Amino acid sequence: MRSYLFSRASLLVIITLVLYGGAFLYISQFDSERFSEHGSPIHDGGDSFGYVLLTQNLVAHHTFSLSTSSPFEPEMQRAPGYSLFLFPLYLIDHSFHLAIFVQVLLVALSALLILSIGKRFLPTPWPFIAALFFVINPTTIFYSLTILSDILFTFLVLLCLYLLIAARSRTFWNFVGAGVLLGFAALVRPAGVYLVVILLPLLVVLRLKEGRKQIAIGCSLFLLAYGAVLTPWYVRNYEASGRLGLSSVGPYTVLLFDVRDFLAKREGISQEEERVKLLKELPTQNDVELRNLKYSNAMNEVALKYIRMYPISFTLFYVGGSINLYLGSGIRDVANELPKLRRGLERLYLVGDSVGIKQLFAENPLKSIWYALSSEPILTFERLYRVLLLVLILGGLGEALYRRRARVFLLLCISLVLYTGAVIGPVSYPRYRLSSEPYLLLGASFGAFSLLELMKRQKLFGTKGSST
Repeated sequence: MRSYLFSRASLLVIITLVLYGGAFLYISQFDSERFSEHGSPIHDGGDSFGYVLLTQNLVAHHTFSLSTSSPFEPEMQRAPGYSLFLFPLYLIDHSFHLAIFVQVLLVALSALLILSIGKRFLPTPWPFIAALFFVINPTTIFYSLTILSDILFTFLVLLCLYLLIAARSRTFWNFVGAGVLLGFAALVRPAGVYLVVILLPLLVVLRLKEGRKQIAIGCSLFLLAYGAVLTPWYVRNYEASGRLGLSSVGPYTVLLFDVRDFLAKREGISQEEERVKLLKELPTQNDVELRNLKYSNAMNEVALKYIRMYPISFTLFYVGGSINLYLGSGIRDVANELPKLRRGLERLYLVGDSVGIKQLFAENPLKSIWYALSSEPILTFERLYRVLLLVLILGGLGEALYRRRARVFLLLCISLVLYTGAVIGPVSYPRYRLSSEPYLLLGASFGAFSLLELMKRQKLFGTKGSST
């Protein structure tokens, strides 16, 4: 087993370094149009440059702010985790290329963690297959080479899970380390703050054999460490805004993205027109001021007013958008960010133009099927692949429940996948599902393994039946 893990682990690391090194050279030298404003690896747009500005202000002015000059207004929409990760790396090379190299290493380490967690519940070679598919995922490749927080968040949660359920040593330090990691993950992406609600109950079930006292102590240490990491930021935000909270991103996103898009679609107006209408219901229309936590209650009240007005239709809109998170094309997403790659794929008739396949299907199903097969076969293949992943993970859950094996593991995987969809909501892009990919792949691998086992059993019984 050790030689298997070593050989597979080495192969995963080599594949990651070679593939990602080649991708970095291609993007930086030949296809960096979308990085033209600030230079690779800083993506043109809000999130990437926002992290850069926050990090530069930390270095130069020792403050966490998006302001470009004094007075530096405290930033409350983003939490400081990713900028704290970038801080020492930027100090070393005064650019963000070292950060990209470290993120590629984090991808390799994440793959090794998937391998280790998987072997706790799956036979060979399924953990390796799950890890390999994570590494070669176009979304993983592109966003590891960009200044964005997704790779770091994914790694931290995986390492937390490894300490809790897969590490060979079982000491109380595992619980402390896992709590620190999950707390820092929430500081990297505030959407992860409620992961503790999923992990604790499943952790208790997984480690029941260790005794109630051991579990109680371990869970207490886990929560204390988790709270210790987050508390200073809650205090900072309270002192700066008068309101206790980790981030203002939740209320802001729900109102000015989710509710906005829902109402715009319902009323038949543009998203910008709807946004203007919603802003008029708030104490301030200044977008910078709305990042302050003191306006979070006002944004929540306006959002809840419309959600209560249309509870069923909004729920359907929200769930429908969340499903799109799992089925959206990562290849199209990356191709849209790399214009030369997109033009190359179009010349090979692998990717079509920006025709909305869902809208086309609603208008003419037969035409949409022909378009999908003839004009964008690579995207059609990817869609089928993503549907297959969902079918396999659900099939694996059915098998786990029926045969009473790895049930908690499958529930953990599915819970983490569903949690991602729930917190991201209808305004979803393939990038946002990256943190759920390890658990979708592990769950689907279990489903594939169970399906093959079932086929073998049926074949065996069929052989016995025909011989009698």
